[in-house]
Amino acid sequence: SYLKPYAPQLALAVLAMALYAAASGLTLGLFSPLLQILFATRVGVVATATPGSAPVPVPVGPATISASPSGPAGDAERTLLSNAKWGSLERWPRVLRGPLEKLLFAGTPLEALGRMCLLLLLAFLLKNALDYFSEILMIAVEQAVVRDLRNGLVVHLHSLSLAFFHGERVGILASRIVNDVQLVRGALAAGISNVIKESLVLVAALSWVVWVSWKLALVSLLILPPVVGIVVWIGHRMRRRSSAMQERMGDVQAVLHESLANIRVVKSFHAEAWEAGRFARENDRFYRSFLRLKRLGEAASPITEYAMIVVAAGVIWYGGQQIFRDRTLAPQDFMVFMVALLSMMSPLKKLAGVNSTLQEGLAAGDRIFRLLDTPPDIADRSDARPVAGFTDAIRFEDVSFSYASGEPVLTGLSLTLARGETVALVGPSGAGKSTIADLLPRFYDPTGGRITLDG
Repeated sequence: SYLKPYAPQLALAVLAMALYAAASGLTLGLFSPLLQILFATRVGVVATATPGSAPVPVPVGPATISASPSGPAGDAERTLLSNAKWGSLERWPRVLRGPLEKLLFAGTPLEALGRMCLLLLLAFLLKNALDYFSEILMIAVEQAVVRDLRNGLVVHLHSLSLAFFHGERVGILASRIVNDVQLVRGALAAGISNVIKESLVLVAALSWVVWVSWKLALVSLLILPPVVGIVVWIGHRMRRRSSAMQERMGDVQAVLHESLANIRVVKSFHAEAWEAGRFARENDRFYRSFLRLKRLGEAASPITEYAMIVVAAGVIWYGGQQIFRDRTLAPQDFMVFMVALLSMMSPLKKLAGVNSTLQEGLAAGDRIFRLLDTPPDIADRSDARPVAGFTDAIRFEDVSFSYASGEPVLTGLSLTLARGETVALVGPSGAGKSTIADLLPRFYDPTGGRITLDG
């Protein structure tokens, strides 16, 4: 409900993330033709491979780089690109193959290299512009939700009766509004921005991995199930620990508020050392709870990174066999595969860290919405009428009242307070004088009888 008013901005942000992921995939895809163009200008051979066939060697002389494109050497360069282009375009649809060949490989290698550099500049410019646009939109949505949530909490707290505040510590309520809402903001950022954007980037990189070699892709995916299982287990443990850590932070703020709000009393009784010790104990409990949380949460990212290194090592070993022994994979395609595979490391690490942030935010959200779901003790009836004042008298008619403890404070009290009268209530402590004063502005509702204005 808090996100609904900002659905258009959120939709634009998600669209920008999708375009960012597509631009990321485009930049990865440009590496293959770039490597083929560079290989085609070297002295030696350029090797291209198709599944089940050996690489095709094309001789290149030293004069190839410096000769004029109109001479025999220029024809040789074009021959090199003509052979190289099939390594990456042969599996593309025929309708796209022709335009891509002209765009990527037309002319000499030097001309193709110039176009490739321009394409790389445009692709990375588009990618970073979309990244900036999506981040700005998400920050605006996050902060708007945080603003509305805090406003809603304050409005709801002011609608609750005094009885609620007698059972709560002010520092803990302040922690709900400040710290817990901030954790929800972090979960919102992680749950929408990171999960959507990084997942799309991961899909783009994975698409190139599968496109280049589905066999290598299967080898690389073998490690994912156990890693995902570990991350999920860590997330479940973190949610419990995060809830305990937030409780400790609320206790720290409550003790600090009580001590400073009553500093006159503390100094009157020379209790400075006692209060400092009480705060130090709560602060130490928070410290230990925070460390327990982070010891578990920080494990997800290095586990994911090391798993990717294991995958990379296995892929290099298996890919080397496909290049040197089976000759079913061209070196430049293997390089594209490795670049795409390593590009998956960053989104995987972020997605692994998202789980801990989400669990912290979910625990904070539970506490916030428990507070928002607390119904006010005092509510107007559906047929209640606004009252501007009274002209005759306020009457207590057989009024009884008791606090949550159940002990009756007032029993069968009847009292008339005429307009313009000065009334003094006299009695010992605990007789109910303050309670009568609190019932007049309706800080509480009587448990029996009624209070009327002009009848």
